[in-house]
Amino acid sequence: MPVRDIADGLILFDGVCVLCSRWVRFIIERDTLARFRFVPIQSAYGDALAAEFGIDRKNPRRMP
Repeated sequence: MPVRDIADGLILFDGVCVLCSRWVRFIIERDTLARFRFVPIQSAYGDALAAEFGIDRKNPRRMP
């Protein structure tokens, strides 16, 4: 679903989670067309996105 002012292919991920970080690296290595961009929820932009989408920033695995 397109969201205003947010680029297509942007994926918000938990940068502290080892599995999540490894998954991001896995995708980047295989994304030869550079379709995806990643932003950790712990960054300022990731924090703002999480707030906009109602994601619990302290526990991103759990929706509020």
